Amino acid sequence: YKLLDYFGEETVKRILLGEGFDEEEARYVWEWVGGVPWELAEVVEAKRRGRLKEAVRELYVASLGRLKDAKSRWIKEGRWEAVREVLARTLGGADIEELGERRDVVEELVDAEILFYDPLAGEVRPHTKLIERAIREVLG
Repeated sequence: YKLLDYFGEETVKRILLGEGFDEEEARYVWEWVGGVPWELAEVVEAKRRGRLKEAVRELYVASLGRLKDAKSRWIKEGRWEAVREVLARTLGGADIEELGERRDVVEELVDAEILFYDPLAGEVRPHTKLIERAIREVLG
């Protein structure tokens, strides 16, 4: 697993408001991007250039494209159904013990930073809010 310093909602909103975002913009960024520091830095810079919504959309499209590329590979390898099952089961967060028979798939998805494994809580969930949205779209 990779422990990253993601910011919580209140911290994100405080940072964004301090950077000149209004409440609606801060809420929009939280709902789409969450607390990923490098993505937030990109969004703050985009706001300065008047491209906030475009930047959030570009971040989402990049996440979606990465997932679609991986899906094509998994289909060719005959592994899509196993991956699809794990993705669907982890959307709201899943206990690692419930995924025991698919542990190899979970490890691959964690290594690819599609899923995040929190060993302290024993939980597996989408790595970021953008990835979670992309998973929902890819699963249909």
